[in-house]
Amino acid sequence: MMDTNIERALAVAFYVPLVVAMVLETIAPRRAAIRSTAWRWLNTAGLAVINTLLARAAAFLTTLVAIVEIDRAGWGLLNQIALPGPVAFGVGILLLDFASYLKHRAFHAWPVLWQMHSVHHSDTDMDVATSLRHHPADYLLDTLMTVGIVLVLGLTVETVFAYQLLALVLNSFRHGNIRLPDKLERRVRLVLVTPDLHRVHHSSVERETNSNFGVLCPWWDRMLGTYVAQPAHGHEAMDLGLEYFRAPAENTIFRMLTQPLRQMKARKVALDSSGKQGQEQGPVVRLDA
Repeated sequence: MMDTNIERALAVAFYVPLVVAMVLETIAPRRAAIRSTAWRWLNTAGLAVINTLLARAAAFLTTLVAIVEIDRAGWGLLNQIALPGPVAFGVGILLLDFASYLKHRAFHAWPVLWQMHSVHHSDTDMDVATSLRHHPADYLLDTLMTVGIVLVLGLTVETVFAYQLLALVLNSFRHGNIRLPDKLERRVRLVLVTPDLHRVHHSSVERETNSNFGVLCPWWDRMLGTYVAQPAHGHEAMDLGLEYFRAPAENTIFRMLTQPLRQMKARKVALDSSGKQGQEQGPVVRLDA
C-alpha cells in the first residue's frame, strides 16, 4: 500500500489548489460559461470518482516502481551519470517534465491514444472541472507510460514524488477559468504554463489544439516549435472543445465514457457535413476555419 504520509501530501496537493482555483475563477473569470457549470461539475465528478478508485487500485504500481528501483540500484539513465544529489534531483524533474511533454504530444499524434484523450478536449468550457475530465482508459495508459518513463530514466522516489506534487498543484491552476493581470501573466508564462497558455491548447482550431503541450514549463514548446502565444480569435471569442462533440448531452458521464468508441465516426460525419471530406485526418478540426 502507498505510504499514508505520501497519500496525505498528494491529497493536499490535489484538493487545496482545486479549491483555491475554484475561488479565483469565481472572483475573476476569464470567460463566460456556455454550459451549466453545475451540470458539468456533477458529471465530471463522476469521472473523477472512477479515476480516483483506479488510482488507489493502481497504487501497487507505484510501490513496484520503488521496489524495482531499489533492487536494481544503478539501473536507468541518470544512474549511469555521477551527479551530486541536488543536481540529479533537479535534472530528474526537468527530464520528467520533458518526457511528460513528449507523452502529451503522443496522445495527440496517435489516433488510438487520441480517441481516449479526446474526452478531455471535448469540454466546451474550460475551468477547474476540465482538469478532472479524463477517460479511465486515458488515465490508466498515462499512468503506465509514466511508470515506464520513471524506470528508463532511473528516477528516485523523491524526484517522482516531488514532480507529482508540482504537477497536481499546477493542474488545477492551468485549467482554471482565471483572469490574471496582464503583466503578471506575461511574467509567469516565462516559467510556468498559465491558464491562458493552456486554454489555447483546448481551442477547437486544430493548429492551436496541437500546441502548448507543456505540463509544468512552456520551454519545451518554445524549443520544439509547438508554442502558440495567443488564440487567433482571442480568449473571450474563441471556441473550446471539439466540433463533433458539442451537444450538451456529451457532458453526461455515460456519453463521456463512450466518446472514444464514437470519436472516429463522429469526426467523419462532421467533416462530411462540412464538405471537407478530403481533409487529412488530424485529431481535431474547426469546421468554419
